[in-house]
Amino acid sequence: MQINKYRVSRHAELRMAQRNLSAHDVDLALRLGHQEYRTGAQFFFLGRRDFPRGAEKELARLTGMVVVVEADAVIATVYRHRYALARIRRKSKRCWKGVGR
Repeated sequence: MQINKYRVSRHAELRMAQRNLSAHDVDLALRLGHQEYRTGAQFFFLGRRDFPRGAEKELARLTGMVVVVEADAVIATVYRHRYALARIRRKSKRCWKGVGR
């Protein structure tokens, strides 16, 4: 599956199905969401303030949606958490894989 320029992993497809999120929902998060770079990945967070005026009621179910992107692929997971942006910002800015070996 492909959403815009991003390839969607099988794991992300599974999580999207489990959480009742469509490809269109993920596309909205990628286009409108707040972008944070943490731990070697991009996090797109779709908050209430990111919705266009007049569409708040229609898109209210997407409030708190997070899409994790790494190397031009939607990976790992797609989830909803109202306060996810605060948790994402607490993460380390760098990925420490392989350090100290």
